Amino acid sequence: MSGTQRRTDRYYASAENFYETKLVSNPEMPRYNHLMAAIQSEKGCVDKANSYYRTSIAAQSGNVMTRNDYAVHLARAGRKEDAIHELKKALLISEKNAVLQKNMAATLGNVGQFTKALEAATTAGHLNPQDPMNHRNLARIHAALGDAHSSLEHNLAAIRLDNPHAQKNPVTTAFRAAAVQIIAKGGRRDEAFALMDQARQLERKTFDLPTSVQTHEIIQKIKRRHGQSLADIEKQKQAEMQKLLI
Repeated sequence: MSGTQRRTDRYYASAENFYETKLVSNPEMPRYNHLMAAIQSEKGCVDKANSYYRTSIAAQSGNVMTRNDYAVHLARAGRKEDAIHELKKALLISEKNAVLQKNMAATLGNVGQFTKALEAATTAGHLNPQDPMNHRNLARIHAALGDAHSSLEHNLAAIRLDNPHAQKNPVTTAFRAAAVQIIAKGGRRDEAFALMDQARQLERKTFDLPTSVQTHEIIQKIKRRHGQSLADIEKQKQAEMQKLLI
């Protein structure tokens, strides 16, 4: 067991003892049942988490974020239809909650209900247009529905909105690479090169497409070899680049 894991276990044990003490005097206290549920969920104790969540919700049925967290817990446990059911209940209370709409979109997408997922994610986007996670949800949903252009636009929006720390993680890099692929296939190569160079600087990883530096080298190689007109150089450049894309 790593030192980090031991510290985490000690934290959970300390928190559990504290919350259990609080619940002795008031077993139905919503806040501490919610917090206990969250700890049990993180520990993988699904049944215990369910019990605490249900107690918290029964004591304070109008708390939409408890229902949201319960839905996230259910989805992680593989009970996605139950998660959707809980999110629907929460949305009846707070329809204009961006977090609820975003999580509904993600859960619907995970069960293949892409049209309904798109509706929820679009609503979440109207409520909070600056959320990169929702843009990633929209990118996945549009891709599943066959709309490559919209998928690209939301990929790019997510990249722009991610904070500097998030931009360095593998998830963002994967989306950046996907965006580059779509841009290149759509002929927007300059934009693709800019994203490619940025991704390489962040992750030091190699992708399938040439960078702007490689493109410049291709042009110079053709020019030195043939001394051709700019139009001919452009044609040969495209041919050379196409080889790199195959």
